[in-house]
Amino acid sequence: MLTLSWQSGAQGVLIGPRAAVLYAFGQNLLGRGKTERAEAVAREALSRAQRSGDHCSICSALAILGQIAQSGGTLDGAVAFFAKSDEHATLGGFPDLRGITLRNLAELARMRGDLVRATALYEEALAVVRVMGMTFGVALLTTLLGHLAYQQQNHALAKIRYRESLVVFRSFDSPTYIAWCLEGFAAALNAERQYPQATRLCAAAVTMRKQAQTPLPPSEHDAFEQTIATVKTALGEPAFGEEWTIGAEFTNNQSIDYALSDVYA
Repeated sequence: MLTLSWQSGAQGVLIGPRAAVLYAFGQNLLGRGKTERAEAVAREALSRAQRSGDHCSICSALAILGQIAQSGGTLDGAVAFFAKSDEHATLGGFPDLRGITLRNLAELARMRGDLVRATALYEEALAVVRVMGMTFGVALLTTLLGHLAYQQQNHALAKIRYRESLVVFRSFDSPTYIAWCLEGFAAALNAERQYPQATRLCAAAVTMRKQAQTPLPPSEHDAFEQTIATVKTALGEPAFGEEWTIGAEFTNNQSIDYALSDVYA
């Protein structure tokens, strides 16, 4: 698709969709560990786009290079790539890319411990996807904002964000994303010492991931296991086992209904 698009040149090919394909291709390569190939594609695309003044493709190519720098631990380099990517997203006028660049900048700010800036950037990205009517994107971002609120010990706001997300994830019937949201919700409940409720949501999330065959990402494993260990110690073995059994038997909808109920008031 990219080759045909570049070959078409000035024949009316929409540069926004081409840039979106470029970014998706780069993400696919990076997700499969093909970093060198992703960098080669990004640099070739960047060269082509700079010659033709294609701001959208420049944006996507720079975003891919920024992610490569970020994964390699070169955070200052990633900042430079992402900042330039954001400039070209604005110049290109393709809102999908603007949302991507804001998320990249937000994640980098989070990694560097600047949670206030990360929150502001994610909120800006949320405003973009709301205008575009991208409901799944809205749920992704409200979950990320829930995680940030939890990290800043604003547990009440975290729960509000997670509830917003769950309403949308229910409509897409996506157990992996529902589980991801419930895991964050359980951590917030654990911090508020609502141990029985946190236990049920942990059990529900574990069950969903097993059924969907989508295990926790390694980066999230330790924090989730710590939540489980804390509630187990707080409740004691018999009570913990009882609550866990109840949560493990929840259907996806029952888990969401429980999270949205007044039991946490």
